[in-house]
Amino acid sequence: MKLKGLYISPKRLKKEIAIFAICFIIGFIFNIYAIIRFQTSWHEIFSQLGYVLLITISLYFIVFFIRLILFLIRKLIQLIKK
Repeated sequence: MKLKGLYISPKRLKKEIAIFAICFIIGFIFNIYAIIRFQTSWHEIFSQLGYVLLITISLYFIVFFIRLILFLIRKLIQLIKK
C-alpha cells in the first residue's frame, strides 16, 4: 500500500493555524479567569499550560465538527437544488 502525499494549500494552512491560535487564546483566557476566580498564584499561567493545550485541542475539534456539519449541509442543499 503506497500513500500519496497530502497537499495542503498555503491559504488553507494559514486558516487552520488562525483557528487553532484563536482556540489557544480562548483556552489561555479560561486559565486567566480561573486564576482570578479561585485566587491562585499567577505562576499557574505557565504550570497549567498542559491543561490549556488540552482545552485548545478540545475547542479545535468542536469547531472542526461544526465546520464539518455546515459543509455537509451545504453539500446537501446543493444536491437538492440540482
